[in-house]
Formats: sequence, C-alpha cells, structure tokens
Amino acid sequence: MKTVKKPLSKAKLIRRIALGVLLVAVAGFVAYNLYASRDIMTVDQTPVAADPTTQQLAQSEEPEEQTVVRTGTFESLNGYTVNGTAEIITRGEDRRLVLSDDFSSSIGPDVLVYLAKNNVIEDGGVVEDPVSLGLIKSFTGGQEYILPANVDEYASVVLWCRAFSVSFGAASV
Repeated sequence: MKTVKKPLSKAKLIRRIALGVLLVAVAGFVAYNLYASRDIMTVDQTPVAADPTTQQLAQSEEPEEQTVVRTGTFESLNGYTVNGTAEIITRGEDRRLVLSDDFSSSIGPDVLVYLAKNNVIEDGGVVEDPVSLGLIKSFTGGQEYILPANVDEYASVVLWCRAFSVSFGAASV
C-alpha cells in the first residue's frame, strides 16, 4: 500500500514561511547586537596588586579625603525601577563613580553601568557615545567604579541591559 503525501494548504505554507522569516530576523538581531557590543569601550576594573611596602605605607597614612565633584538622582526608564543617587568623587588622584547605599535596580541579565555623553533622561533613554564601566556589581547597595580620565565629557550614568538593548534608568551627573 502506497502513502500519498498531501500538499500543504496555502495557509500552512504561509505560516511556515513566516516562521522561517521570523527565526532569521531574530538570529540576525542577536548576531548584530553581539557584534555591535564589541565596539563599546570598557574601562579595566582589574585591581592592581600592591607590593607589601606600599600596603604598609597606605595603612600608616591617614585616609585620603574625598571630594564630591557631581551628583545625580536615578530616574527609572522603560518600565524598570532604579532608585538612589550616583556621585562622581575624587579620592587622591582617582576619580570614581559611587552608587549610594540606598541604590536599588530592577534585576536583569547582562546589565552594565555606562557613562553617556548626552542627558539620557531628557532623551528618553537614548544613550549616545557610551563608555562601559563594566557589569553592575550588585542590584542593591553601595558600590564604586573606577572612571576614565575624560569623565568630564559625560553627562549621565546609565544602567543598560545589553541583552535586551534597553536602559533601566539613568542619573544626570
């Protein structure tokens, strides 16, 4: 007995083609975002090991004074929640970004801390010329990030979810 294969109906054929096009579009979107994210400059957060004599000198000296250069309050964007403040401080020769102890953010995958040259809040979450400070260390509580030398060129601190290409929140500093 021979089995005869019935041809697909027009509706099923259209659905299969649409599904194929959708899968190709999603794969292209993911590939593009992986490719595009490699162009974003990242500041090296690797701690430098100090020799024992430097550590002893540092312990005997008084703690360095820190000065708040700029500060801003986080505002939530795109349906996500971000609270707390961001401060740019100087401590000795270092410039750092300090997120306040009451800082909190919605949780998401692959969330990075960026500096942006534009006012991200006024621009509705659009991030221009970002520099990455690295992955967020924690979604709650105080934390510090080392800043690049050209920090004065940047106007906003942004929490950016690279996986979904969306800003969670920003603070104008």
